[in-house]
Amino acid sequence: AGSFSASLLERQQDVFARFIQTWGLQGKRVLEVGSGRGEYLELLRDLPVAAYGIENNAEFCLGAWKNGLNIFQGYVCDGELQTDPTRFDAVVSINFLEHIPHPKQFLQGMARLMEDDAVGLISVPDAMQELKDNSLLSYMSDHISYFTLPSLRTVLELNGFIVEDIFRNEELNVITAYFKKRPRTDLQTHKESVEAINQQLERFVQAALDDGMKIGMWGASHLA
Repeated sequence: AGSFSASLLERQQDVFARFIQTWGLQGKRVLEVGSGRGEYLELLRDLPVAAYGIENNAEFCLGAWKNGLNIFQGYVCDGELQTDPTRFDAVVSINFLEHIPHPKQFLQGMARLMEDDAVGLISVPDAMQELKDNSLLSYMSDHISYFTLPSLRTVLELNGFIVEDIFRNEELNVITAYFKKRPRTDLQTHKESVEAINQQLERFVQAALDDGMKIGMWGASHLA
């Protein structure tokens, strides 16, 4: 088990260290979503970041608090969460998405906890590797979703993220993705232009009506 194996924990810490180095997160606020008893959160705490976690299980949170970990009790699908800070510079989620009944709500809830320029790391079991090795050992009742490289990319993109990189980690038998929030399209200039055209049309129509004229209008679908 990853939470008990010293070698697997060391490999996971290397994954975190590369993520922090790649995105220049030294000194930044990093949130682990689905922290369990805090096994991976302890790894983050030993790295040059401000490490936080979120976990819904009250018993797990109590144990993590006793170990001095910064962990919030809650579930990202619940909407607004009471965290301080309220948003984070990076989020990580390790072998958790496959357990989630509603991936859409989970990912969008995670996005609410991210700063606009935040980055994310998510890892899930590599279903293609399982099929390649003719192994069914990871097929279990609490694994609700199974991901390949394309399907993990798709679920992230459908929920408002840009996938910056996605790759296999054969040492941990997972697929890992680096992602960012897709920036909102700024339509303010376009909105002002449309409002100006509307005002011109209103003045033109009103002036014509005041002169007793009739007005005929013709539109060309979306080219109007």
